[in-house]
Amino acid sequence: MPTEKTPDTLASALAAFQAALPAVHKGATGQVPGKRSYKYADLSDLSAVVLPLLAAQGLSWMTMPTYDEAGRFVLQYELLHTSGEKRTGTYPLPTGTAWEVGSALTYGRRYTLSAVTGVAADEDDDGQAAQDVRIPPADGARAQLKAVCKRKGWDLTKVADLYEGDLKTETDAQAIEAFTKGLDARPVDELKAPAA
Repeated sequence: MPTEKTPDTLASALAAFQAALPAVHKGATGQVPGKRSYKYADLSDLSAVVLPLLAAQGLSWMTMPTYDEAGRFVLQYELLHTSGEKRTGTYPLPTGTAWEVGSALTYGRRYTLSAVTGVAADEDDDGQAAQDVRIPPADGARAQLKAVCKRKGWDLTKVADLYEGDLKTETDAQAIEAFTKGLDARPVDELKAPAA
């Protein structure tokens, strides 16, 4: 049950949380092999900042790897409120080695927590990024990849998992073209989209 100090519905609790979104510093560094390095907020940094603030509003966060009704391996996530209300969803996970699955779980937990709560991590760079802002075009990497997958009957999730760049900011059409040409050498069934 909600207490006198916490909002009485999930929506009002989330609104109260979002009224003062926390700053999450991108303290971890990743490296795209043979390319650039990048900063990101890892799961422990994000959780340490976000989870106590959610709890203060009567909210809790839960994730669990499972299989959905269609037999796909997914990360199930829930934003719960002390009133009993909840918002749930699933995030697709790859199968593979324990390391690959563990890495995908961490990535999924981090991104679903950010997406559902509205928290966006920022790199502390003293405003340098604002001097070199690039807005991906409407036909950016993800749209281009989606079109190729549709044309070839490939599963977008499988293909995106193989891409080593950042599909959210990538704008280099030639990089995507070279990447998809390289995929043509893979066995057809490896990338095939599941039957609808």
